[in-house]
Amino acid sequence: MKVFKFTELFKIDNNNVNLLINEKKYFPRSRLIKNNNFFLNKFGVYFIFDSRINLKKKIKKLNNLIYIGKAGGNINSKSKPGKGQNFFERLHKHWLVSIGADKKFKPKPYLGISGNKHWRLYRSQKSEKIIYKKKMILSENHFNWKIGLNIMSNNSFEDKKNISNFEAFSINYFKEITGHIPICNDKFEKINLMN
Repeated sequence: MKVFKFTELFKIDNNNVNLLINEKKYFPRSRLIKNNNFFLNKFGVYFIFDSRINLKKKIKKLNNLIYIGKAGGNINSKSKPGKGQNFFERLHKHWLVSIGADKKFKPKPYLGISGNKHWRLYRSQKSEKIIYKKKMILSENHFNWKIGLNIMSNNSFEDKKNISNFEAFSINYFKEITGHIPICNDKFEKINLMN
């Protein structure tokens, strides 16, 4: 797994982000965040860490983990080998949700950016399974995030299944050692870790 500072992967327009958060001014996604690293064009399983939080049950190397997700591992009737959302398409949406730019944003919603109640609890400092070490300033999220990328092949349906399986294993392992899934995940595929 390669671990990056969020700002090593993405270029953020801090001025527009501040206007969005403080004045509720709508900007197209491309005027808030851009791809700044070729690794974001790849597929696999990703891990989002926030240095401002700790798990209540401290786990070395996982203490700041808030989300585990997959890029390219969805299998459905429209799935094609080599296709699917890459790391950029997945991660930039999570960051947008973390600053409040989602389908509930007013005056104009960000379509296709749903966010779940767990992301809203996280950004409003109401998640119960973590300790907030300092106040969450949403415009500083990208300075406090680290991203772990486990790059995987996405050239066949077997590759897609491997991505999906690794994501499921990672979430189940986290739950096994902490007693809960990462705070911003809302659902997961249960698997038996003993097999």
